Amino acid sequence: MFTPFPEVRDRVFQQDQARIEPTRLHSEASDDVWRGAEAALQHSLQDGPAQGERSARRLRDRLARHWMSRRTTLLEG
Repeated sequence: MFTPFPEVRDRVFQQDQARIEPTRLHSEASDDVWRGAEAALQHSLQDGPAQGERSARRLRDRLARHWMSRRTTLLEG
């Protein structure tokens, strides 16, 4: 029976670990992404109406400022 040198055996072990590590890291990163997406979804479901009202107010205010700046520019021109 062939018994590899310790260096060869260690090198093979390191190569096996190098193949396993990216898979583990990818799985861990995917879990983190899905956990973050789930947290964002839950947050939006809880604060959805308030956030929608706040966004609508901000849009209204921006449009009013835009309209006022256009009106001022037209009067000056």
